[in-house]
Amino acid sequence: PILANALVNAADAYQPGPTPAAPTATVLANGASGSVTLSSGDTLAVSVALNAGGYAGITADWWVLAQTPFGWYYYDYTNLQGWQAGTGLTCQGPLGNLAECKIIAISGLQVGTYVFYFGVDTVPDGQISYATLYYSSVIVAIQ
Repeated sequence: PILANALVNAADAYQPGPTPAAPTATVLANGASGSVTLSSGDTLAVSVALNAGGYAGITADWWVLAQTPFGWYYYDYTNLQGWQAGTGLTCQGPLGNLAECKIIAISGLQVGTYVFYFGVDTVPDGQISYATLYYSSVIVAIQ
């Protein structure tokens, strides 16, 4: 009974530590979030930023993707290849705060809808792990 009482008291006294603040990914098109409408002759500038929150230093998969009228593209930072066709991994490494960083500036885009995604997931396996994915997106309509 003494051990049982001690275990019950320990369980009652247990206070879990605070949950770490989640990473906050940001992606902007011409400085705006949400949706942006541009003319086909306008320059589109897309930038990303990350606040690592309580996950600083944790190894993660980093993703920069673009869904375009002519297919999916990803930014290949690991191999320094820039934009590539498909939905590959951008890089893998520890999370840290990333100040706003331009990932593309382009003009003369075809008319259509473009969606840019930036995110990190904390299961570093080269696959998008939706349960641990923290991301943001911006929609760009080119008219």
